[in-house]
Amino acid sequence: MHEGGCEHQPRAGRGPARRRAAGRARGVIRVALGVVLLAAFPTGGAGAGQSSEWLLFIGADGHTAVQYDTMRTGYSSFDRYVPKGTKPEDYLYIFPNEFRLDTTADSRSDIIRFPSGSFALLSEADLERRKKGPSVTVEPDGTHVLRSWDGRKEANGHFGAWIHPGNFDRYAFAVVLPETFEFVDWQANRDGAWVKRRNTLAFFGKNVNDLVFTVRYRRRSRGEMDAIRTALAGTEGVEVEEAGDAVRVVLADTILFASGSAEIEPGGRAVIARIAQNRRPEARIVVEGHTDDVPIRGALAARFPSNWELSAARALAVVHELSRAGVPEEQLEARAFAATRPRVPNTSAANRARNRRIEILLTRSGGGPATD
Repeated sequence: MHEGGCEHQPRAGRGPARRRAAGRARGVIRVALGVVLLAAFPTGGAGAGQSSEWLLFIGADGHTAVQYDTMRTGYSSFDRYVPKGTKPEDYLYIFPNEFRLDTTADSRSDIIRFPSGSFALLSEADLERRKKGPSVTVEPDGTHVLRSWDGRKEANGHFGAWIHPGNFDRYAFAVVLPETFEFVDWQANRDGAWVKRRNTLAFFGKNVNDLVFTVRYRRRSRGEMDAIRTALAGTEGVEVEEAGDAVRVVLADTILFASGSAEIEPGGRAVIARIAQNRRPEARIVVEGHTDDVPIRGALAARFPSNWELSAARALAVVHELSRAGVPEEQLEARAFAATRPRVPNTSAANRARNRRIEILLTRSGGGPATD
């Protein structure tokens, strides 16, 4: 069902006595749950005997995951189909611990045989490298696409998340993202309710089977980067790029300042205002001042004895302008680097012009900025 087209399937063929016992167990559980969940499952709705949950906790890289799935039924035993070659050591946790791995009964899958109608599994996976089961691919624009099914049907015609016999009375699927990611869109091939809470997206279905999910998500910085890039489109001397979980905006000094000045020009104020308007409201902003390696000389040295003072004054000027544009002061920080972090070697006039710049890093709230 959740790994390589894994499935849930109760065992059969144990003889009339065992089948009668299993039927009695199902009856007891169904009646008990029917009473408790009467308000949630009115008479005439789906039965309340087979419920499953599959939870995916996506890692900070966007493609590794810890997955937890559990099944609760009234059956006396249960078979969990898993990809060929699966070993108990592949799981972080298996409940109940009394189980048997069958590698010969099925030619396409291995089977974990549980002596209970309920079980739980916890495992790790790199979803970007998987060829069977759920997988993650990354589109050119950086959007991650999680697909729960690899497109392979079982010999019995079932696919995705399935159970036999019957349907899932209740089925829940949830994806939990790191705070540095956000959901883009999602869909399922069966009717159900989608619920999004903060960085968790969940699907709840009733009386369903053969379920397939597609969830698209991206780094939060991608949306912010796209918005800022659009707002600054056509402005020369501007670069907008990803920097880990941050967005870096590189502004040539000529956009903001006259030569040898730390006073922001009107055109520069407009650029800074557009950045402020298109940032995430909670983003922390670090402004870095950078210069080339040419020493300050002449009358200008009276105001800026070195490139350190010039880069600091320019960074502070941008911080003040961002504050005037509506960015809370507690979200702002200024840094001066003078000529210590050139983008390119200071070996020509063109290169020195590239190194004279302001870099604005927009990072997630409470986190440090991403640096090379």
